Amino acid sequence: LRTMKSLAANIVRTSVPSIYSIESAGVELNLSKFVPLSKTLFSSPVSFISPQILNFKLPTNGIPEFAFIGRSNVGKSSMISCLLGNKSLVRVSKEPGCTKSINYYGFLKEPSKLDNPRIYLVDLPGYGFAKVAKTEQQNWRDMILSYFSSRDFSVLRRVFVLIDSRHGLRPVDVEMMDYLNKAALPYQILLTKCDLTPPDILHESLRSVFQISNTKQGLTLLPMVHTINTVHPDGGIDALKLTIAEIVAQKWGQ
Repeated sequence: LRTMKSLAANIVRTSVPSIYSIESAGVELNLSKFVPLSKTLFSSPVSFISPQILNFKLPTNGIPEFAFIGRSNVGKSSMISCLLGNKSLVRVSKEPGCTKSINYYGFLKEPSKLDNPRIYLVDLPGYGFAKVAKTEQQNWRDMILSYFSSRDFSVLRRVFVLIDSRHGLRPVDVEMMDYLNKAALPYQILLTKCDLTPPDILHESLRSVFQISNTKQGLTLLPMVHTINTVHPDGGIDALKLTIAEIVAQKWGQ
C-alpha cells in the first residue's frame, strides 16, 4: 500500500488504484489471480430473472447473491448495467425512485437455464426518496429489511452500499449501515460518480466512511472502499468484478 499525498495520512490507495483502505487495516490485495474467474463469470450470458421464474419467492437454490443498495439517484442502475454488460436489462433514469422492487439478474451457465445461474446480482430499491408517499417509502423499507433478514450470509455473500461521492454519508446511509451491522451482514461501500467529484471532496467522503468503520455501525463494514466512475473505461468496474470473483472463490460453510 502507498500513501497518497493528497489524502489524510492514514487513508491509502491500494495496489488496485480504484480501491482505498486505511493503514491500520493492513489490507493487502492480490486480485490478479482472480482474473480468470472474473472473466468466466462476467462473460457468461446474463438475464433478468423474472418473479415468475422464481415463483414469486426469493431463490432457495443457494446461489451466491451480491446485493446493491443506496439512496435514490445514487447511480446504482448505471453501475449494475456496467457490471451486466447490457444496458437494456436495467432501466436507467435521471428521475430517482426508478427501482421499486427486488430485481434479480443472473449470470448463466447455459443461456436457456435461468434457474441455476453462477451468481445473482440483486438490485434493491433506493432509499431516502422524499417525493413519494410515506406509506410507499415504508413499503420499500419493509421490503428491503425483509430481504436482508431472510438471507443467510452463505447466500448473501456481500452487500454493496452505494454512496454519492459528491455528497458523502447522509443519516439515512448510516441508518442502513447500522441495520446491516445488527443483521451481521458483511458490506462494503462503493463511492459513485467519482468523475464528478473534486479530489478534496472525494477525500472527505472517504474520511467519513472510514470514521464509521471505527464505530458500532461499522462492525461488519469491510475496510475497503471502491471508487466508481461509470463513464471512464477504467472507472473501477473491473476491480469490482475482481472483488466479486474473489468472494465467489472463497469456501463458505467450511
